[in-house]
Amino acid sequence: MVLKLTKDKRKLFLHFLCLGFITCSKQTNNDYDMSWVFRILLASAIIVVGVGLYVNSDFYIAKQSWKYGNGAHIGDWVEFTKGQFEIRGRDIYSNRVRVARIRYCDGEHLVVFSFKTGESGYYHNK
Repeated sequence: MVLKLTKDKRKLFLHFLCLGFITCSKQTNNDYDMSWVFRILLASAIIVVGVGLYVNSDFYIAKQSWKYGNGAHIGDWVEFTKGQFEIRGRDIYSNRVRVARIRYCDGEHLVVFSFKTGESGYYHNK
């Protein structure tokens, strides 16, 4: 089923779709300008950056269980809810001793820098 929208309904639909980021303005020839495309791309970029910042945050990392992959080893299972490991800032502490620093997290992989070995370690989200 194809939904046909008039120009006014299309404008209203786009306005609600992007929660007010999009406001199409009419040109003199009664066509809509392309500023809405730019605004959609801008809104998409803001969403992607926001999700990336959230996934790389200490809050997100602490709620996940991480299984050792390769590289520097700070534990087979790193779980921050069990009490052995905790995050303060970007540092990981094991029994109140600083053992590693978080370098990067993309939601599926966690990269840490071990202070003991001076190498990077890779963990997978489980």
